[in-house]
Amino acid sequence: MISSPTAPSRPVVVRKSSCSSAARPRNSRLRLHPSVPSSRRGATPRNRGTARVRTQARAQATKQKAHHAHTVDELAFLDIVTVDSLQEAPETFARWGIVRIPNLLSEAETTELLEGAKKYGVRRHAFAQESQKDRYTLWLAGDGMSEEQQKATKTMQSNVPCMERALLKKEDNSTWRAITDAFGYPNLMLGEVVTSVPGGIPQDWHFDGEGITAQISLVSIDEQNGPTEVQPRPVPRVYMTWVNRMANQIQGKQDDEILEALQELTTEIKQLYDRLTKAHEFAWSTIRPIIGNSLPAARALIEAGLTPPIVRLTADVGCLTLYDAAMIHRGGENRTDTERPILAVHINKENKEQRHMNRIEESDDAIGKKLKKGRKKKSGSSR
Repeated sequence: MISSPTAPSRPVVVRKSSCSSAARPRNSRLRLHPSVPSSRRGATPRNRGTARVRTQARAQATKQKAHHAHTVDELAFLDIVTVDSLQEAPETFARWGIVRIPNLLSEAETTELLEGAKKYGVRRHAFAQESQKDRYTLWLAGDGMSEEQQKATKTMQSNVPCMERALLKKEDNSTWRAITDAFGYPNLMLGEVVTSVPGGIPQDWHFDGEGITAQISLVSIDEQNGPTEVQPRPVPRVYMTWVNRMANQIQGKQDDEILEALQELTTEIKQLYDRLTKAHEFAWSTIRPIIGNSLPAARALIEAGLTPPIVRLTADVGCLTLYDAAMIHRGGENRTDTERPILAVHINKENKEQRHMNRIEESDDAIGKKLKKGRKKKSGSSR
């Protein structure tokens, strides 16, 4: 902590005066009364040191907050991708891969949803984390739930009416799920409340795969309490496709030389993506001092194609954010002393069973063909 400089002490001049003690200034520190113990003469008032510490703490907090404040390019980008209604969202999402709709849920609804998640959700580790010391999730819906867990989800849906608007579909297509349907992603793969705990460190950078990720802020999210950080450029589809293909590869199916070539190809594609992000970072670090806080200038540069290197998704309570699941992102560091929960919903094309069938169909070995034949026979015998 940097201490604030102490004002230089002024020389004290004591002058003889014929004035009575009543004429002296009330706050004079020069008056010594015989009844005051010598050990306390000239001592600093008891609360002065505490006041100095508090002043220093406030100054440090202000400095830290300014250090983590949004950059001008972040502010301009968030303004560009924020719309007033669900009807405006598809056009903005199609261009930028991100769209934000404020006030989708009221503060009362977000509180109700969070309390319901705590009561009915399945608590587990967050993505790619081995413990819950930094963040944890409350699983509410999605592929792979047991019958008992599905019953808990239905019970929550009955007791928390806003859950339908928050992550489920309605027949009249009045929820945000109509947007993901329009882009070809109808399946709710995962719905969970992700909570970053006080002092929680950032996640590793990752992407969710092909699809759309939705987030609803259940508390106010600022630069300090761990906003999601997004690199607003989706990774190339070919990279995502081959990384997923290798991850789902059946042991021994592919020739080692082919697998090695694919790994080299995906590594080179990722390196090109990282270089692009670094190029944007260098460009903006050069431009920011020139344009200062000019949002119109930053907006013009972004619309010309120079997107920010990273955008922190701060939001008011109840704000919905949709972003391309192929964008690399992470949960940020929570520098506050309170938890930061968000509702995160991952939407993709196919459910777990359909994805499993597709992997079997992509298999060229005899085992895959036998599995397909066995499933066909089973479905034929049940008719």
